[in-house]
Amino acid sequence: MVLLLSTGCSFIAVTPPKSPSAGKKLVCTDHYFAPIFDTVIGAASLGLGTGLAVESAVTHCDRNDTFGLCGAFKGAFAVMGGIMLVNGLFYAIGAVYGYKHVGTCRAHGGEELRLNTK
Repeated sequence: MVLLLSTGCSFIAVTPPKSPSAGKKLVCTDHYFAPIFDTVIGAASLGLGTGLAVESAVTHCDRNDTFGLCGAFKGAFAVMGGIMLVNGLFYAIGAVYGYKHVGTCRAHGGEELRLNTK
């Protein structure tokens, strides 16, 4: 549950570039920390989620499973795999958002951006 609430730190940590006022510098996030973090966590989450989903799909329960734990674990792996896949997707979307805005900021950062008054 905590992982679902913490997805996509680029949405919070990256300030997208906005149109500057006349003679003002562009103020935005120019470092890739948040998108890189989102990429690493998202890739790990997608990998783990895929692994859990595949494990639940290929596991065959023995008919002699006295306590019925095989079916319970199979269902738990499927649910956890689905949650991790959705979590990884949110992190991936956050990473794309962060890379896009940081790239735009770096492309225009450090320059005096002046409004065209003509």
